[in-house]
Amino acid sequence: MNVLKTIFSRSPQRNGRHEKLETRNLCCDEEETEFQVQYLGEAPIAESNDKKSTAKAVENMVKMTKQDRSKTKKVTLVISPTGIRINETSSYCLVDVPLTHISYCSADAKFSQMFAFVSINARGDLKCYVFECQSKKYAREIATTFNKTFQAVFINMKVDRRQLYPELSGLL
Repeated sequence: MNVLKTIFSRSPQRNGRHEKLETRNLCCDEEETEFQVQYLGEAPIAESNDKKSTAKAVENMVKMTKQDRSKTKKVTLVISPTGIRINETSSYCLVDVPLTHISYCSADAKFSQMFAFVSINARGDLKCYVFECQSKKYAREIATTFNKTFQAVFINMKVDRRQLYPELSGLL
């Protein structure tokens, strides 16, 4: 877990107009990070890591929400090294998506308070999950936290492979 601590201890550099984001320390004391958001829903999409497909899904969910606000739910979005959970209450999990099934996530460019991620289920169907955040900065913080979690897990997998197969360490 030292690799995880190293990644999360680095703070983003302040370049030009870029605003420094608060990054939460994931994996040092706790294994997961929670965010309070509004869950707008999920929509099927055609491509897993295409910005246009995700943007279109977000736009459609925003339109549907404007028509009927009662369909949104206040949830806790939990990001951990195992994946993303959407908890309606502390004891009820709406959705649990393994990290290996997530192909894309972003803070939307057009709707700056929106965060979305794309996952694939066992049948091969792609779904885009859309959340409304309290601010643009909060949406970007969620995306950054997820990105750092993904990087940490990837690095940990490489380290584990090198330990399991030392004779292949030059290739991995």
